[in-house]
Amino acid sequence: MIIVWKMKKTKYQEICEKYNLQRIFLKEIIKQYSYGFNKKEIALQIGLSRLTVGKYIKKLKKMDNKEIKEIWAFALRGVE
Repeated sequence: MIIVWKMKKTKYQEICEKYNLQRIFLKEIIKQYSYGFNKKEIALQIGLSRLTVGKYIKKLKKMDNKEIKEIWAFALRGVE
């Protein structure tokens, strides 16, 4: 007998899936963007292309206020 345990998805996970974003990259992009880094600097620090970082930022700007608050709250949790 195999038991499968399904965990409830967080709002952060649901939003990432909705916009087809990888959670770990999104979190790092938001952190770096909030510190004032530009796309090129973020790309170099994370190891993504500048164009990919631009796509993530573009998708962030298309989100509604409720989603933005949820994403930023999760991404910046623990950041001073």
